Formats: sequence, C-alpha cells, structure tokens
Amino acid sequence: MGTITINDHLTETLLGKTRRAILSVLYGHADEQFYLRQLVRVTGSGTGAVQRELKALAEAGIIIRTKQGKQVYYQANDRSAVYPELKSLIMKTAGMGDAL
Repeated sequence: MGTITINDHLTETLLGKTRRAILSVLYGHADEQFYLRQLVRVTGSGTGAVQRELKALAEAGIIIRTKQGKQVYYQANDRSAVYPELKSLIMKTAGMGDAL
C-alpha cells in the first residue's frame, strides 16, 4: 500500500478517480487530442466509465468533443471560463504524471 498524500485526498474528495485521470491527461496535454481507447488505456478505467465522464465533461464545456470521419477526439477546452483555474488545480493536485 502506498502513502496517501494531502493532494491525493484533496483530488479524491473533489473529483472521482476516473474523472481525475481523464482531466490529468487532457489538461496535462491541453494542445493534444485523444480518442476514447487512448483515454481508457492510460487511465486504466473501464470504457463505460470513461464514456460517461467524457459525456458529462463535454456537456459542461470543460472539454471539447470533435468528430473527424468515424473517429471522435477529446481535448481540454482552453476557452472554458474555468480553464485556467481547473488546469492549475489539476496540475497542483493530480498532475499529469499520475495518468501517464
């Protein structure tokens, strides 16, 4: 068993495991796009859980969903009103290293 830090407890309280992992990837690499299977693989979460979180985050405007042909891509929405604060919170707590 690993040691639980204050940052781990904070992000667990604010964000669920899957949402935290998705946001860590997307906000840690805000200039890149990811497709569903990539996010499932790097987060270690189930496809259904990742799909539900992506849908909720896209509906809230926190991430962007883009369809190109048959492929659907997801990316952090840098035009969201909460982008700077959310990116700062994710990097201070979950960090991009947790998911990658």
